[in-house]
Amino acid sequence: LIQARKVDYVRQTSGARLSVLSLLFGKGTVIFRIWPAVLIHTCFSALVVYIDLNVKDIGVGNVLLTVISMVLGFVIALRVTTGYDRYWMGRMAWSDVTRNIRTLSRLIWYHVPAKLSPTGEVPLKDIEQVIEEKKIALDMLEAFAVALKHHLRDEPGPYYEDLNRLLGAMELSPYHEHRFPTSPTGSPELGNNGLPDAYPSDDPRAPLLPSTMTRKSRGSVFVDLVPFGGVWTWFANLFRRKPVEGTPNAGPEGSNAGKHVVIAGRGGNIPLEVIRCLSEWFSCLEQRGTVPGTTLGGMIGLLQGLEDSLSTLERILTTPLPL
Repeated sequence: LIQARKVDYVRQTSGARLSVLSLLFGKGTVIFRIWPAVLIHTCFSALVVYIDLNVKDIGVGNVLLTVISMVLGFVIALRVTTGYDRYWMGRMAWSDVTRNIRTLSRLIWYHVPAKLSPTGEVPLKDIEQVIEEKKIALDMLEAFAVALKHHLRDEPGPYYEDLNRLLGAMELSPYHEHRFPTSPTGSPELGNNGLPDAYPSDDPRAPLLPSTMTRKSRGSVFVDLVPFGGVWTWFANLFRRKPVEGTPNAGPEGSNAGKHVVIAGRGGNIPLEVIRCLSEWFSCLEQRGTVPGTTLGGMIGLLQGLEDSLSTLERILTTPLPL
């Protein structure tokens, strides 16, 4: 067995204490996406109150107010219940991804024999080839989790700091012929394997995108929460600087800016490509006959679990909340 490197375990802490400011403006807050809608509704409510108190009585009857309150309460309760159900389903699906990747990586590393044929002597080059294939498979499992994160965040393409190096292993696999599309203007030029070649740090061309996109590059506000959002968007686009021709259509200038995502990953699906590549490698292991059927069946089942989790997360992402 290959000797594992020593790992320094660090005790995880719960982090900083929560405060009102951290809840409203901390990491993961949505206040920067809904503030126009909150401001417009607040101003409209203040205008209605001012007209009612100083201009004309526009109050409604108690019966109608009670009915409206009941209907509004049911609508809010339905949305809150549905939203929490989506959150819990997503949390369970991501937990399944973590468990399946851990189990599948263990089976690949320890239960796939380092040989290319079930019988006979095993040359050293065969051992090295199988070990290299297992390393590629482990890199692809890690790439699946990272690519799934970008896929669900509507960040298309392979050009990210935490993803690009892992997909390079997939392109080196002799069992997969997929090639990623041509690099857009401003990205590194492509090499023979369809991924950017290594380039020096002082190269003036654009580097890989960060692993976590900033709030500004994701799209600012939810336009569908703003009354007459299309009109406001058209008016804002008149004064917005247009992106350079040939650059990726992402961020505030992108087609999905301020809108709920309809197609996860904008049509591309790198996690599914990773699953297909691993499936082709499992088929090769089956043809060799070196892996027992019980082990190989479990590995294929875990791979199917990853695909099921991907479909579940896409369903949660692309299905709008009712009402």
